Amino acid sequence: MSVEKNIEENDQHINKYDVFESKFGVFKMLDYDLNLDERKLKFNRYDHVICEVCNKEIDKFNFICYNCYNKETDCNEQNRMNYGICKFCFKSNISYSCSDCKIFETLDYDLNLGEKKAKYENYCYIFCEKCNKEIDKQNYYCTDCYSEETDIIKEAHMKYGSNFRILNYNLNLKERKAIYSNFNFILCEECNQEIKKTYWYCVDCYSKETNDINRKGRMKFGLNFGIFKTSDYNLNLQERRIKYKDFDGIICEKCNQEINNRHYYCTYCYDKETHVNKKVLMEFGPNFGIFKTSDYNLDLKERRIKYKDFDGILCEKCNSNIGKSLNYCCEYCYHNNIVTDINMKRLMKFGLNFGIFKTSDYKLDLEERRVKYMDFNAILCEICNGEVNKQVNYCTYCYGIVKTADNKCFMKYGQNFIIFSTLDYRLSLEERKAKYKEYDRILCANCINEIDRLL
Repeated sequence: MSVEKNIEENDQHINKYDVFESKFGVFKMLDYDLNLDERKLKFNRYDHVICEVCNKEIDKFNFICYNCYNKETDCNEQNRMNYGICKFCFKSNISYSCSDCKIFETLDYDLNLGEKKAKYENYCYIFCEKCNKEIDKQNYYCTDCYSEETDIIKEAHMKYGSNFRILNYNLNLKERKAIYSNFNFILCEECNQEIKKTYWYCVDCYSKETNDINRKGRMKFGLNFGIFKTSDYNLNLQERRIKYKDFDGIICEKCNQEINNRHYYCTYCYDKETHVNKKVLMEFGPNFGIFKTSDYNLDLKERRIKYKDFDGILCEKCNSNIGKSLNYCCEYCYHNNIVTDINMKRLMKFGLNFGIFKTSDYKLDLEERRVKYMDFNAILCEICNGEVNKQVNYCTYCYGIVKTADNKCFMKYGQNFIIFSTLDYRLSLEERKAKYKEYDRILCANCINEIDRLL
């Protein structure tokens, strides 16, 4: 209801005692609810205004009865007499406008969320200029007016401010980033929801789209996407790469899921497939080899030569993908107790050409060890079956378990070593050389590290 109608209704309640010779108006206590402009509008047509309580004439400059005002002890009531009450929160004003309330103007929809917060965060209540409904401070837009709005652009303007754009799904990922990066918000043309810049497409609409593969591909990749047909599984990996290399994205013809251009097959369909041969065809195409158990008799070089031209290699025993790993060995059979014989495990990993590093070999110095095992593809520890690194020629696993310094030195350097005593620091350089010249290694008594003969 407008202020003018309010005042007209209040005037209708004035009885014959309220108006004197049609030139006097009676200022009631309820009239203090009005602000100064509303009081002027109501009483300016009277020559004199009389206080309802004390019958004193009221100054028309501010429409306050100072006789009553000076007797009033309640500060809130004094504020009401001075400034009226807020029409939204119904509290007494402490100035000519309410300090707790603020009108959200239509022009404020040009502001982004941060700017709206900065302008209105200090007010307890925010009211819509258009409908007078309270505005939630989490959203900073009128949800009532928003729900009545049918124009998608105006809706977005109310919610996000002026710095937004509707995403054009015809653009590819690079074009989308170039065009929309500087906008605060990007909106989906389908559902009008915000699009995250980590995706550059509407995830909700994309997940809901199950029937039209072309719409799904366009949403995520723009116009430049390919549909991976079931018949493409007859292509080898190189042929698949050539066919699809220029597309921004690839969609599976069967399930509409995205195909990773590192694999060039649908992992979703692959996981659902139960037929082994079909799974192999999907992953590698027709160009794959079967790694036979007898191939473990080959050394690593022979294995590489035999299978180098295949896109994939499958284990004859378990159908797992062997891949072109370092050892050309089925890791599934090796690690999952399908093979339990220790010699067979050694054969699988290294072929026939491997050596067993015996405990007695620790008596050899490093050069003797290197010469003994240089022609083997691998060296295995007799004790723990772990691989011995050819660069150090001792089992680092067993070395870590050994506790005594002497045993550690023996494993690392052989038997021809000596401990450099702390007392030997009293010797001259020539005396030290004479004492230790026959030993291959000289080790510090404190830290067991090797001492450089040159120093």
